[in-house]
Amino acid sequence: MDFILETERLLLRDLQEEDWEWFAASFKDPLTQSHILSFQSDDQFIERYFEQVLRVASQKTRFSYAPGVVLKAENLLIGSFTLSHTFTGSMQGRIGWHLDSLYQGRGYATEAARALLTLAFSHHQVARIYAECFAANVASRRVMEKLGMRLHRSGFFRRWLRGINYGEQKPIVRYYIHQSEWVAGNSQGDGTK
Repeated sequence: MDFILETERLLLRDLQEEDWEWFAASFKDPLTQSHILSFQSDDQFIERYFEQVLRVASQKTRFSYAPGVVLKAENLLIGSFTLSHTFTGSMQGRIGWHLDSLYQGRGYATEAARALLTLAFSHHQVARIYAECFAANVASRRVMEKLGMRLHRSGFFRRWLRGINYGEQKPIVRYYIHQSEWVAGNSQGDGTK
């Protein structure tokens, strides 16, 4: 079953085989590469990851989502998201995103993430969602804060260790939000205010 989620400006939908060129190019964008893990720009990784995204989209029962983000006004693919470990009653899920550099800073990541967090918390009853990024990625950190996510107060060493675990030599921060915080922060409990 095809996954489609619509917001005011965006359409989140399963990526399809015809999205391959955009997908591969998006991980090669020099402006984006400073914000992704080093191995994510490797051709073999990109191919395997895209195959995995297509497999996720073909599953009848969904525990993970990896939608493309389409700008409705232009019918243009501008990014992709992941929402994983979202089986009903899951204790912890994970969200992540990747937007074309030309479309960053316009609220699209926040808008798409809000819709996916609503899905995780309202439909799947996930207890907590976390997101990670490099400590220096101010834009992603700002998105996480706009969503009501809080910085996990791990020490300097722990942030570096998290980076090393991913094969990086820079610190990675983790933000999280609990279902109860999401519901309390959204007057209708569905991600809308």
